[in-house]
Amino acid sequence: MNANSINIKLHNILEIGDSHPPIIMGVLNLSPESFYQGSVYENEDALKKATMEMIKNGAKMLDLGARSTAPWSKKISVKEELDRMLPAMDIVCKNIPKDIILSVDTQYTEIAQKTLDMAKKYKKNIIINDVSCLKTDPSLKSFLIDNDIPVIIMASKKVPGDLCTLQEIISELKKTILKLKEKGYDEKNIIIDPGIGHWIEKKTYLYDLKIIGNLHELQVLNKPILV
Repeated sequence: MNANSINIKLHNILEIGDSHPPIIMGVLNLSPESFYQGSVYENEDALKKATMEMIKNGAKMLDLGARSTAPWSKKISVKEELDRMLPAMDIVCKNIPKDIILSVDTQYTEIAQKTLDMAKKYKKNIIINDVSCLKTDPSLKSFLIDNDIPVIIMASKKVPGDLCTLQEIISELKKTILKLKEKGYDEKNIIIDPGIGHWIEKKTYLYDLKIIGNLHELQVLNKPILV
């Protein structure tokens, strides 16, 4: 193993990093505001079927997101997000083995806490996936530290999906990592996300290809990368 290799073990279950094969994350979209309606699971049967198919196809993590972050989408309250997230999570928790980790796509501590409570009820493990780089809800940092919960942080300057150069991606991720470390958070619980995808008009496929082609630059942060 190279001295500079990047390897972590989430919840002492899932090994991720240079010494292991890439991990597949399945995405369970619960937001009807999403531009691609074919990705939205709005009933129990569809959600259960998608969950089982993703696991069958090799997914080791399942990401549940109940809020669209596209700038043109309707904004919803934390209560609305909860009302979508918790019933879906209940269904998923009942239908997955213990070694599958649930990624909770949220920017809010209230959502994180209630999904953690449900995960504990079913003896499942979660990771928080915050597309705001922990900027939307400052108290989420304390939640992560107090509960020793792993986190995926997506690069953003002010709002999720804003346009960042490669150096800005590295800089924003580094700032958040340092803030967590300063508060005693175990940095081996951190996964980074450069934030590719059509979040805004300026983020074209050419932008995405440039970031993907330079993912190796993110290795300076010494963290596993989610794309």
